[in-house]
Amino acid sequence: MKCLWNPDFPVDAAIAVFCERLFGPAAPPMRELIGLQISRWEESRWPEGRFSPRAIYEISFPREIVRQMETLWSRARAAAAGDPLVTQRLDYLAPDLEDFFAESRQWSEKTGVTPLLLQKVGDPPVLDGQLDDPVWARAQPVSFIVATGPDQGKPPRYPTTLRGLWTPDGLWFGFHMTEPAPDRLETGHGGHDHGEIWWDDNVEIFLDPTGEQAGEFYQIIVNAEGASLDNRNKDLSWECEGLRAATFRGKDFWSMELFLPFAAFPNARVPPPGAASRTVWYGNFTRHRVADSRSQNRAEGSRREYQRLNTTGSVTSDNLADFGPIHFTE
Repeated sequence: MKCLWNPDFPVDAAIAVFCERLFGPAAPPMRELIGLQISRWEESRWPEGRFSPRAIYEISFPREIVRQMETLWSRARAAAAGDPLVTQRLDYLAPDLEDFFAESRQWSEKTGVTPLLLQKVGDPPVLDGQLDDPVWARAQPVSFIVATGPDQGKPPRYPTTLRGLWTPDGLWFGFHMTEPAPDRLETGHGGHDHGEIWWDDNVEIFLDPTGEQAGEFYQIIVNAEGASLDNRNKDLSWECEGLRAATFRGKDFWSMELFLPFAAFPNARVPPPGAASRTVWYGNFTRHRVADSRSQNRAEGSRREYQRLNTTGSVTSDNLADFGPIHFTE
């Protein structure tokens, strides 16, 4: 095996024997299941070869194919019921397969995803980071959840809410972040496009302004002093021209107002006058809470916390499967 390749190797026969030896009475359905995994991956083609949840769950593994795989998996489990060793082997495969099935259902049914509604306003808020302009009261707030780990999906210890507005020239985001130590916010990775800015107290904005869910995304990180990093598909040469941010530190919170102009995104779907509801972007939002949780600045009971608006538990922030819809309302 290693670096050798034999074009005459009987692949189908090898897979058949593999299934017989490993899965015994469950071999027939497992052979079909593995066959679907292989054929659907090898024979499908993604637009521009770009990885995205849409490519996976609409091109390679559309819902009808995954339903067949779920049926085959159930048949395999039933066939192995009287064989402890085969059952143990299927148990080993179960977590990844069942996560895959769950993500397929979520993608198809659009369940378990919190959308963000952007409210149109005539006059934008004053950009001072305080979120006290009357227009913010018109925006529907959404709350973040714990992004990863044993508490994934639960309410965070340091709650965060997000509101969104839009005007004819761009988007406005308002973040309110509970923080018992606003005087100790970590901002040591300032400057522009600092590669370690994520280790500051910060928020992240991920946007797919095409609305296609085909792998295009922009990432913007802004720390508690307003320093930023921006990129397009991880290309740092892209600059979000016209980005403006302001932060504010209160008694037990800090907040941020952020403006992103439509013109900064060359492929954006801009909401047409009077028909904004037809326009949908996709994206996700995160908060990394650091503050006084570090050893050199640590307070008793304080802890670092990573939050997202939507999460499937991926360690990486830019998991496209976590992107939820962003709707424009008037």
